[in-house]
This record gives sequence, structure tokens and C-alpha cells, in this order.
Amino acid sequence: MRKINALLSAAIMLLFVIHAIIGTFQMTGIYSGGGIFSSAVSYGLIIFTLLHALIGVILTAKTVISAKKSGVFYIRENKKFLAVRLSGLALMMLIFCHMMEFMGYVNSSGAFRLFVFDEAALAVNILLVISMLIHIILNVNPLLIALGAKRLKPYAPDILFVISAVCFFGALGFVIYYVRWLF
Repeated sequence: MRKINALLSAAIMLLFVIHAIIGTFQMTGIYSGGGIFSSAVSYGLIIFTLLHALIGVILTAKTVISAKKSGVFYIRENKKFLAVRLSGLALMMLIFCHMMEFMGYVNSSGAFRLFVFDEAALAVNILLVISMLIHIILNVNPLLIALGAKRLKPYAPDILFVISAVCFFGALGFVIYYVRWLF
């Protein structure tokens, strides 16, 4: 199950990069409108994220049950374990808000409209980017180990650099989108 979760994580990271690039281009006005490809990426990201979360809950439950059986749960020693779960929970809540913000609605004349992108939406989406970055930073080394990387040093910094750059440009895209809504 851990190997499947690792493969899902790698697929989520790839889809996230694609989704962030397409979304940033759309928010800045470089690329207009969605299409079949961007919708497929978004829905694939949702499905893989839900599967990843479900497997994470199952694995967490197994760990907590075994800790209860042993009678010892080292909270201080398991700070990273708890941080990963909390960052994942925060991420799920923020992803839900992000989805609701960009789903939009169809008005009475049949035209698709987005909800107003106000300060609250900007704050939620910036928090989404930050929590995504935290979750990936906490999990990149375990992911590489689960995928069978012999050495972490050559891969982890490159992955973190790419994800950080994508997150930076994604956050910048949200700010530009917010400014575009103002005018």
C-alpha cells in the first residue's frame, strides 16, 4: 500500500506542476479559458489526491492502532509524523476551498461565471500554496526512499527547487489575478 501511495504522490506532484502552470497562465491572462486537457488534469489531480488521502488515513490508523497496542506513542519523537498529518489535513481543507472558488456557476443567460476573487479568496489560495510547499518539503525524502532512490542528495534539492519555483509563480499568479479582479 505504501508503494501505491508513493506512486500516487509522484503522479500528484506531476499533475500539480502542470495544473499550477496552466492555472497561472490563465490567471495572468496569458492563456484564456479551460479545455479538455486542463479539465482532465484538474479531475485527475482531485481523484489522485482523494486516493492519496484515503491511503494516508488507513496507514495512519494502522500506526495509531499499533501504538495503542504497544502502550507507547512517542509524541515528541513523532513530531514529523504529526506534522505530515496536520499539513495534509490543512491541505485537504484548502484544496476544497480552492475548488469551490474556481468552480463558478452558470447565470440565468447560460454564461459561465466565476465567483468574485476577493481578499479572502486570495488569502485562502496563498495559504494553499504555502501548505502544499510544507507538505512536500516534509515528504520529499520519504517519497524518494519509497520510490527506490539509492541516494537522496542528487534528487531532493532539484525536486524542491522545481516545486518551490512553481509555488512561487503560482502565488504570484494568484496576486496578479486578484489585481485583475480589482480593475
